Amino acid sequence: MKYTFLLTLLLSCTFGACQKSKNDAPADLFNGQQLTGKWNIVTSTVMLRFEDGTTQNVTRAGKPGEYLDFKHSKTTGHNAEGTFTTFGLGFTSTGKWKLAQDKAALDFIYDNPGGPSIYQFRIVDELSANKLILSADDAMVKLIYETNDLIDPGKKLVGGSIFEEYSR
Repeated sequence: MKYTFLLTLLLSCTFGACQKSKNDAPADLFNGQQLTGKWNIVTSTVMLRFEDGTTQNVTRAGKPGEYLDFKHSKTTGHNAEGTFTTFGLGFTSTGKWKLAQDKAALDFIYDNPGGPSIYQFRIVDELSANKLILSADDAMVKLIYETNDLIDPGKKLVGGSIFEEYSR
């Protein structure tokens, strides 16, 4: 009888420990402070798909001196933000970034003096001390083009993908 009571007590504790509270927030997948620093572009691939079945693919290896440099400003709850500077294709760009740490969603808002802001949306797929991989899926690629009014009236964009690899 005492074994039955002990077994019931252990099972109750086990099941109680396994229940997740409705108030538990999702764990942060990546920390915004980990982005801080200068990242060198290794490779970038953009693939666009159009309604007529055509695709456009561009893969470009990074060149020496091309970089993406993050500065972390603050973290509030599951959101981190800061500023960035990027140099590539012969020119420098600056702006702000925001990271939803629990979703690994990274938004870039580029400075565009005299014009509307330019937006880029990415998912942080991998972030370690020496490697950063960013991507965008069909929905994000469409959102980039719609948000920045890049729609070509002659061809309807239906999706695509973006893959970017950086190293330190």
